[in-house]
Amino acid sequence: MVKNKHGWIRMLEVVLAITLFSSVLIVVYTQQNQSADRKEQVFFIQERISNEISTNDVLRNMVLSNSEKELNDYFYDYFTSDLGYRIRICELEKEPVPCKLNFTDYSSLINTEIFVEDLIISGNLTLYDPKIVNIFSWYNV
Repeated sequence: MVKNKHGWIRMLEVVLAITLFSSVLIVVYTQQNQSADRKEQVFFIQERISNEISTNDVLRNMVLSNSEKELNDYFYDYFTSDLGYRIRICELEKEPVPCKLNFTDYSSLINTEIFVEDLIISGNLTLYDPKIVNIFSWYNV
């Protein structure tokens, strides 16, 4: 009686192939979930900042007086160390120039996904001077 061990070897090859394939799928899936979680975190922070600026009179007045530095300093604690951010205030009624991200070292933002939230503040009870507030966020690499 001759025993054929080739069948067991083929079964082992199939099991190893399935294990390897499923491992790759699991790694890819978890990386996508982490990326989605990070994006949701950024969107949550930006939405929270937009809501706070639109409802807080002190912050609205900062926007209307073009106090970018004070506004950036105010929201410093909202961002974790792995998130970079800039808040820009631009005129809305002047020539339609895009509110750009002023940044000294653009090389650090290459291959980085930048998230932008826009908010328009038109004025307060005594002043009409429409501004656009852009909240730029990105992940530090």
